[in-house]
Amino acid sequence: MKKIALPLIVLVLISGLAETQEQKSEQKGAMPKPKFGPELAKLAFLVGNFSTENIAYDTPMGKGGPGKGRNMNRWDLDSMYVIVNYQGEIATMGHYEGHGMITFDWQSSQYKCWWFDNYGNHSEYTGSFTGDTLSMEGGFATPAGNVKERIMWHPEGKKFKFLTTWDMGQGPMPVMAETATPSGAKTRPKK
Repeated sequence: MKKIALPLIVLVLISGLAETQEQKSEQKGAMPKPKFGPELAKLAFLVGNFSTENIAYDTPMGKGGPGKGRNMNRWDLDSMYVIVNYQGEIATMGHYEGHGMITFDWQSSQYKCWWFDNYGNHSEYTGSFTGDTLSMEGGFATPAGNVKERIMWHPEGKKFKFLTTWDMGQGPMPVMAETATPSGAKTRPKK
């Protein structure tokens, strides 16, 4: 019995070593994980808690006017994304809540944003920085027709400005301009 047990134990140990080596070689061949770099660092001005004041302009969707809100933005998923949470009042929409994710897409070398809101909208935007302004474009359908939307963020000291324009076929028109003022601690990227 002892003669059979020893070779069996040796076989189990060899199998375990071979499996461990196979796992290590699979890990070596795995796609390398992107690291936080200068492209993502450019988004840092959006991170933190902000109180906002906005002006909505008259559009086919409603009458404009002033509004207020707040942004609660943070780094997440190993600092590969800025998570944006917005709550506020917008004259053309009333109570508005939105949730978004912004990142740098390494494959296309462009910035991407996915946005979801309490009106059931779900939009995707793509763009880049021109100087220190991040400008992205997307589109969506409305009862009044298709809309090409441009969203832009621009840092101004510790504040940032946000602007939305729509093009419904007659050229771009401003939809909303907003100023975000820091109201809480900024978070740093997790490395």
